[in-house]
Amino acid sequence: MFQNLRILLDNSYGKSKLETEWHGIFYGQISDIEYESYISQPLTEQELASYQKYLKDWYLYTKELPRPFIEMLLGFSNGAVLFGDIIIPGYKRKDKKMSKEERELQPAGIEEITSLSWMPDKYFVVGKSYRRNTLYLLTEKQTIIEIKDDNVSYHHNKMKLLKSYENLYAWLEALILNHKYVPSPVKTNPETIIKEHAKKVVWNSPVSAEELTRFENTYNLRLPNEYKKFLLEHNGGAIDSPAGATIATLSVEMESNDTLYVEHVEGTVLQVAMESDGEPVFLNCATGEVFQNQSVDAYFPSWSAWLEYAFNLTD
Repeated sequence: MFQNLRILLDNSYGKSKLETEWHGIFYGQISDIEYESYISQPLTEQELASYQKYLKDWYLYTKELPRPFIEMLLGFSNGAVLFGDIIIPGYKRKDKKMSKEERELQPAGIEEITSLSWMPDKYFVVGKSYRRNTLYLLTEKQTIIEIKDDNVSYHHNKMKLLKSYENLYAWLEALILNHKYVPSPVKTNPETIIKEHAKKVVWNSPVSAEELTRFENTYNLRLPNEYKKFLLEHNGGAIDSPAGATIATLSVEMESNDTLYVEHVEGTVLQVAMESDGEPVFLNCATGEVFQNQSVDAYFPSWSAWLEYAFNLTD
């Protein structure tokens, strides 16, 4: 049954699809290196057993994974990113034969989108929407409910219920059918945008790959490929604005620039820039999205999109 969801995604995105032999399927191109949705190869039974053991050993989640969630992992996708917003957790595969790119595209772990120690017995978190600041919970009756992401409130059964779905399949089906993909000209990569506006910006010296790896390991996260490439080329800097102030992109902890650096906010979110009016800019490493405050009022689908916006402010 879950295989039908792949057909729905194919129909929704049309020709905007990239299948990879080594990992999964990307849908809805939004830049020359990024896609709107991504689904992974389903788990094998052996990988499923490893996933359950991993959760029990490291996150004290001693209960068995719910059957509908297992069926999704085995039949549809081992975790997913839908529409650049909804994160469905999965098992981070570990194989010495994996390329660096494969390791970076592992799904978000369930421990990254919620606190397993706070998860009530009668609920299981199967998804998170960063734009809506909501969680999707699988209930004891196998229905799906959407609630505001507030661990304390749902732990004490004072949840703000927003929507409900008959089951996990119906939830995914509704998400896909209600989403409209609007093809648009593919954005150029950060390097092209930077070259077009070279006179408006002063960049820092590049960060090394070793420093980036150390940064990722310190905070147990993986930077989006597009943003990582940017840091390897520039590691932040300042963009001139007409008023003489600057829009600063923050650098990975430099001693010479200790007041401006990439700051880990929480989970997969980093503060990566500061606009001339003092407005902080955040990057969600799990989705690649950039937003201007934690309420996600000003949203950009990628680092390239925010850079283009930042340079346009200087015109």
